[in-house]
This record gives sequence, structure tokens and C-alpha cells, in this order.
Amino acid sequence: MTQRGERQIEKLCEEATCPACEYSLRGLSGEVITCPECGLIVDLVSLLKSQWTGPWHKLPTFKAIVRPVFILMCGLFVGYAADGITNHKFIGLAISCFAVAMWGWYMVGLWRRCQLIHALKLSLLALVVYGGYFVGLFCVFVGLICVFMILLALISPSGIVQVVSGIILFLVGIATWVICQIGDRYIASQCVRLYLLEQANLISSGMNIDQARTLMHEWTTSEALRVHMECVALCTAAYAAKYHADDAAQRERWFVTGLLHDYDYERHPSLDEHPKVGVANLQETTDVDDEMLEAIMGHNPATGVPRTSDLAKSLFAVDELAGFIVACSKVRPNGISDMLAKSVKKKLKDKAFAAAVSRADISLGIEELGVDQTEHIDFCIDAIKVEAERLGV
Repeated sequence: MTQRGERQIEKLCEEATCPACEYSLRGLSGEVITCPECGLIVDLVSLLKSQWTGPWHKLPTFKAIVRPVFILMCGLFVGYAADGITNHKFIGLAISCFAVAMWGWYMVGLWRRCQLIHALKLSLLALVVYGGYFVGLFCVFVGLICVFMILLALISPSGIVQVVSGIILFLVGIATWVICQIGDRYIASQCVRLYLLEQANLISSGMNIDQARTLMHEWTTSEALRVHMECVALCTAAYAAKYHADDAAQRERWFVTGLLHDYDYERHPSLDEHPKVGVANLQETTDVDDEMLEAIMGHNPATGVPRTSDLAKSLFAVDELAGFIVACSKVRPNGISDMLAKSVKKKLKDKAFAAAVSRADISLGIEELGVDQTEHIDFCIDAIKVEAERLGV
């Protein structure tokens, strides 16, 4: 990828805005999204592609599609030639098999960028297109040779057939070349699309909020535990907004982490299993990134996983506190609506109230996060208030 192309694509991804209200779309997930400001449905990839003028033929995604095709074509050609030259079919077959194996290896890399069917379609289309280029060039070359050889000699009635044949062959070559150009442009369009998706973080890092909530509901039937995870997700996402201002993708990642931090607890409540079972399931069935998995593991001190990232520290700091805030809201006439930090701090001193909540973990979380206790409590209260009516808090 040239430096000019890299600068252009980074600028497009960072400056993408809604066509209607010009709200920044940076960091939002999905090919087709809804503008958070005006509600307009935006085909984000098409919007970015319409503004792209970079060198598509140097995109990594283009190389990922075309390189294995050229290896396959050259390997099969060399294998066929070796078979004819050496008269040993084993050598030709070995070279051809090696080319097919290399094509398969590169296809795995392409598969990671898109769905398998789409990857196969693009690869086979590239094979047809670039094979067609060779056929087209061959037809044009042979056609021209035929025409010029006949024209150099005295054209006799018997040579007219050869001239016509040469012209037809030349036209077939030109037509093949034009058709291949159309296919080439389609491949280029898909390369730009895939690369834009990767660079703009439009391909989900593993799960979106709806998918995470669905998984959480599948594993958890307790409404109280569901509400707890929703509250933790709200507090965690609020800290994401603090650490990553105006980055919707980070807020979604942090919210998903909060939603899933206890999703296996109902089935596997023991300290030896929670959250190890849930994390193992996420590793096997999703593409949730390592930072999110480490944060989920680290929120349970029994795992021994250190909390090194801001995400892990934030999740741990809000986990027990969010549960305690909900418990406090249950004994207040107006719930969380008029709750302040001082009332929560007062309840924290009452060891009999919500005795299952670890005061030590709350204090440790605040210490690791490096924030003031009162500010931290008020921050979490405000975060939960946003969805208090929906959650019944």
C-alpha cells in the first residue's frame, strides 16, 4: 500500500460523516448503520468507496486475492511443462499439487477477511479473469500475426480465409480483454470494500451489543443477574467514553465486556469455573479480542489474571459497586433517581447490608483505577440512571 493511499484511507475512515446531518460516523460497526444523531440509514462502505481514489491494485486485500491465483496458474503451467519435458508424470504432478496447496494456504488468509463463500468466489473469479487476460493476449497476438503475414504476401483467393480467421481471432481477443476488464474492476471494488472494512474497524471485533445480550440471555435466566450485567455494562461503557472520547467502537467493546463478564455465573458459579468456562466458550465460538477476554478473567481475583488494561481496571472497579448501587436503590422510595454518593458510602459502612458484596474489592478497584471514591460512586450512579427505567432500578 503506498503512503498516499494509506493517508487517504485513514482520512476517509476518520472523517466519515452522515450525509444528512454530518454527524461523525467514526468507529461505528457494520456495513449499513443508523446515524445516532438523525436516524438516517447509511451504507457506510458505499459512502467510503465513493470517495476512494487510491491505488486499489496495491491494496493488501488485492494481493491476498491475486497472489494465490498467480501461484496456482504458474504452478499448473510449470507442472504441465515439466511433465512434457521430463516425461516423468510424478514431477509434474508434485509441482501442481504444491501449487494447489499454496493456493489453499493463501485462501485461509483470505477467508479471515471475509466469508468462505465470498473468498472462493473472488478467488475463482480472479482465476477466470487473469486466465482470460492470457487467452485474450494470445488471441490478439496470433490474430495480428496471421493478418500481417497474409498481407505481406500477395493475397490470393485462398488466403482470404486466413485473413478473415486472423481478424476474427483478433476481435475475440479484444472482446475477451474487455470482459476481463469488467471482472477486474469488480474484484478491485471488492478489495477496496474489504480493506475499508478492516481499516475503519467496521468488521466487528467479535460481537456487537445485541449479539452479546442474546448470548447473555441464553446462559442466564435470573432477571436480577441480567440487570446486574446491564448495569456493569453501562458503568464500563461510561468509563470508555472517559478514556476514549467520541470513539463509539470502544464504547461498544467495553459495553459488550460488561454484558458478558458474568454470563456463565448462573451455570458455573464456583470460583474454579467462573469466568473460565465463559471465556473458553467465547474463545471457541466468537472473535472477541484478547483485551476483552483478559478483562473478563481479571474481574474475578481468584483467576490470578492481572488487570493491566484500562478496560480490565474499569470492569473490576464497577462490578461490585454496580451491584451495591442496585441494592441501595431497592430500599429507597425513589430508587436511583435521587441517589447520591453519600448515601451509598453510608450503606457501605453497614456490614449487614448486602453482605455478599465485597467491600474489599470495591476499595481495591477504586485504588487500581486511581480515582476518588465519591467521584467514582457518583459516576457509576449517573451511568446507571441513563437506563434505570428500562432496568427497573
